[in-house]
Amino acid sequence: MESGHVPSTSRQHHRGSAHHYHKRETRIPIDAVVSDTPGLREAPMGDRVCAAFSSERDGRMSFDDYLDMFSVMSDRASPEIKAHFAFAAFDFDGDGVVGKNDLGKVVDRLYHTSEKHLTAEEKRKVVSRLLDEIDVDKDGFVCKPEFRFAVARCADFFYSFKLYLE
Repeated sequence: MESGHVPSTSRQHHRGSAHHYHKRETRIPIDAVVSDTPGLREAPMGDRVCAAFSSERDGRMSFDDYLDMFSVMSDRASPEIKAHFAFAAFDFDGDGVVGKNDLGKVVDRLYHTSEKHLTAEEKRKVVSRLLDEIDVDKDGFVCKPEFRFAVARCADFFYSFKLYLE
């Protein structure tokens, strides 16, 4: 059993009533979570971070998903667990690897604002350079171990992969 995971029957008993339990299991659309959470609202990948923590992968989050997200995004979470969820955020198509299309979407979000944007050629070069640096086995995709290795070399990554309640 996962650490911190309580079977649903125990949750119902502990919470006092099935009605209260169902309220706790209400799922909120990710766009509402992002718009109501300052640290996510300003983040170019805020919706993707939420999607990585959505236990049902349905574009919605439960209260437990939300708590898990804040736990992992805290200073206390290990670099390994942070890398796991960051990888899921970068894997836009959910195929288990971060490919050119996924990296292109990340680059778009990080470099496209009203004040700046990359041309298609600049974006292609950035994606190509990222793959050259991160894709150790040169298969055209970044797998989880390659991603973990890359973010481990980037001290700023773990510093910036945080959320705080305000």
